[in-house]
Amino acid sequence: MPGWEVYSGLTLATYDLLVHWFNDNYVWRCPLPVLSAFFAANAGPRHMDIGVGTGLFPAKHRDQMRQRHQEWPQKLALVDMNPSCLQKAAARIDCPSKTECVRASVFEPITIPAGQGPLGASPKFDSISMMYLLHCLPPPTDQKATVFAHLKHHLTPEGTLFGATILGYGAQHNLLGRLTMRLYNWKGIFGNTDDSPEVFVKALENEFEEVETHIVGVVLLFRARRPRLA
Repeated sequence: MPGWEVYSGLTLATYDLLVHWFNDNYVWRCPLPVLSAFFAANAGPRHMDIGVGTGLFPAKHRDQMRQRHQEWPQKLALVDMNPSCLQKAAARIDCPSKTECVRASVFEPITIPAGQGPLGASPKFDSISMMYLLHCLPPPTDQKATVFAHLKHHLTPEGTLFGATILGYGAQHNLLGRLTMRLYNWKGIFGNTDDSPEVFVKALENEFEEVETHIVGVVLLFRARRPRLA
């Protein structure tokens, strides 16, 4: 069963509590405030979010911007294979006139029908996020890294692709982390046993002019700017 099929019903209802409270703090050791701040620092006004989960990160960012009396987003595309995730995220973010939901695989070029929805024809985005997506994709790691090559074409010339992913057994997992990794990979929720930062960094550097990464706990945070389009 593909990992994305897990996220429905009770799983989505408890997702934030399990993933972004317990796991982030005690298993992966990369707390939610770190991830939320990273999202806020990189999300542009025209934004694409891939692997939407419950919509937590764009919803929190939208709320923070409202508190500052600033509107966000200008345009938003939510991309996921799971229609339940798309529905929950869109409802949580709550800006239907500016949001388009696209059911698509990240391994294939993402197409938004020309002239339909709030994004119009052939939209370009200021930013694309992949928060906690790559570790859920099936191995091998170098196959996952190929997604950067077609995602960059959705960005403006100064656009940013960014995200966070849980690294494989080569990272410094604690005991709880190793047990959770074993369970999630066995169930097919994760596919990251061999995921290393080096493979992702090399692939990003092949596709972007500027690449920055750092590791918090066992989570790789990555940011790539100025896509190479020549």
